[in-house]
Amino acid sequence: MKNALKCIRPSRRIQRLLKELLNGELSKPGREEDAKELEQHVKACAFCQQVCVEHAHEEVTIPFLKVEAKRLGVPFNTFMVEFRKLGEREIAAGKFHRKQRHHKE
Repeated sequence: MKNALKCIRPSRRIQRLLKELLNGELSKPGREEDAKELEQHVKACAFCQQVCVEHAHEEVTIPFLKVEAKRLGVPFNTFMVEFRKLGEREIAAGKFHRKQRHHKE
């Protein structure tokens, strides 16, 4: 099923700021106001929140997990299966909670 979320303010400016956030341009000196504007938008926009989370997942989490799998001498796919099982056990034990998503229609 295709994601039905859409940006609440699909302007070229927001698209440009989001792209600059993801490529690191927005963290440069003098961009504080732009960063604050985008931060406020992302807090209000489920679609842009998801874009940021997916980017972080691909750029940070997955590479980190690949390093851990290699360090342990385990194939990445096997590591991911076991990592997911661990997460499910932790959730079942009440140590973590799945975030309930509330979508506006």
